[in-house]
Amino acid sequence: MKHKFRFLTTLLCFLFANLTTQEIAASAQFDLRVYPNPVFGTLHFEFELAEKSHLPLDLYNPLGQRITRISDQTLSRGKQRIRWEIPAGMVPTGLYYYRLQIGRQVVCQPIVIK
Repeated sequence: MKHKFRFLTTLLCFLFANLTTQEIAASAQFDLRVYPNPVFGTLHFEFELAEKSHLPLDLYNPLGQRITRISDQTLSRGKQRIRWEIPAGMVPTGLYYYRLQIGRQVVCQPIVIK
């Protein structure tokens, strides 16, 4: 069952978040911690950067429509944390996908918002 969910997630990210197969392969090599999932209120993204990087972070619905840009900043090298306070009423309860790009690496994974 876990493999079917991973395949579906990869397929949806490929189709709706404009990921290429190279980006999907690169995402498997990136260490990212996102919590809590499911989330109610505040979502945290933790990762480490090898060098200063520009980081667009977007939230998509299952139809591939971008709901919001969570973050669009340039961060320095080292351990980083992005905290997103979900605005009340902006994002209905449901399944979404976040897409974080760091250089040529892209991570796209599901997140459940309650």
